[in-house]
Amino acid sequence: MKIKSTHELYGIWQHMKQRCSNPNNIDYKYCGAKGIIVCETWVDSFESFVKDMGERPENHKLRRVDINGNFCLENCKWVKAGVIRHELYNTWIKMKTRCINPDYTYYKHYGGRGITVCGEWRESFKSFVKDMGERPKGYTLDRIDNNGNYCPENCRWATSSQQNSNRRNSIKKRVKAEHDRLIGQSFELWGEHKPKKVRQTNIEIGGIYGKLLVITRIKSSKSGHAKWACLCECGILTDVLNFQLTSGYHTCCGCEK
Repeated sequence: MKIKSTHELYGIWQHMKQRCSNPNNIDYKYCGAKGIIVCETWVDSFESFVKDMGERPENHKLRRVDINGNFCLENCKWVKAGVIRHELYNTWIKMKTRCINPDYTYYKHYGGRGITVCGEWRESFKSFVKDMGERPKGYTLDRIDNNGNYCPENCRWATSSQQNSNRRNSIKKRVKAEHDRLIGQSFELWGEHKPKKVRQTNIEIGGIYGKLLVITRIKSSKSGHAKWACLCECGILTDVLNFQLTSGYHTCCGCEK
């Protein structure tokens, strides 16, 4: 083997490591800052990197198959310069990321709720493309059942209006389920006696205040203020007084404190 510093892959090896370990590197924000690392074998041994990757074909660059994955043999390959990734590749990556990466901003709405990607799609980009087909212009990936997984039976290409309608229907179902459950609880706690007459309120069931979703009205406070059962985005149920919602005093269950 050539002396390291003169080997044609030495600069690539060094740059790969710098992107993951040096905050002053221009590409660090795309790699190290996101938790992406170089596998231990490659970090410690230039020879191992060369042995695993083999000779670089002319006009090819080092690329990761999964852009959110680490630099390792299983996730790296030589790609011809100028080759554009398939238009659905980023859609496939984002779909997996939101279900398997706890550090992803919206993981709590997907993987955090138990939503997964079916095995065939998770392991094969080609299977995802084959099942979903070409994406119509202006459409994005949508789950028919918002509580279901990413799989051929539950996914479609949809417009933004279709997705918004789907979300509203999902929220309505969730509100109704929580409403029925809390009403049942109220009968257990207070019997069928109606709470005392309370002051007028402009709060509506299904209304959203910050991170709180209004589920149902419950027993009033001693002062006569209406009290509401609300569901926070984090999944916690909490009781909030009417004026606390309208004034913005309470915008969550306390999870942000």
